[in-house]
Amino acid sequence: HTLSSPQFIPRANGDGSSTDGYIMCTVFTQHGDQIWIFDAKDLAQGPLCQLGHPELNFGFTLHTAWLPKITSRTASYNCS
Repeated sequence: HTLSSPQFIPRANGDGSSTDGYIMCTVFTQHGDQIWIFDAKDLAQGPLCQLGHPELNFGFTLHTAWLPKITSRTASYNCS
């Protein structure tokens, strides 16, 4: 298995701590791509659930980011 793109998801109505929520990962397995969800406070227990579908097919990703909300781009620089 190859876990990729770990993403922290805060728990609704949580205490706001960095472990009060879930870790979601995309996972490449020999049986197909999956989404695994972990309890951020207890990663050692393994995934809470493993989600897959025969038509699920991830591209390979290297970076992730959690944003509390999506807004317009505000940077003033531009790279061609």
